[in-house]
Amino acid sequence: DLDLGQTSLTELNLTGCTDIRRFTLSSSSLPATDRANLLAAIQTWNRLWGLTLADCSLTASEVDAILAHLDRDCPTPPPGADWFRIDLGGASNAGPSATGAASVASLRAKGWVVTVR
Repeated sequence: DLDLGQTSLTELNLTGCTDIRRFTLSSSSLPATDRANLLAAIQTWNRLWGLTLADCSLTASEVDAILAHLDRDCPTPPPGADWFRIDLGGASNAGPSATGAASVASLRAKGWVVTVR
């Protein structure tokens, strides 16, 4: 677990962090380069079961990429496992495009609890 909670990070380097299962960061305005590094790191987290990036100034394409990865590469929750959660909501995050919305529907059908703007 890596829980950074509400923070005002101005830089984030997750190089080498490949086995994260739960990650929380909220209310942080990361620069575009750090958001790109975060997205690259998330793409390696294939055992992820909890992700909160609420109010982190994510673009629609970043939200879509995260949702697609989780839908494609992360585990399906066991029946009744309500701790498999994704929170990409918050006023500063963009909502998903139609492609991202399809990933949201797929994840919810698998049993994930998903929050988006």
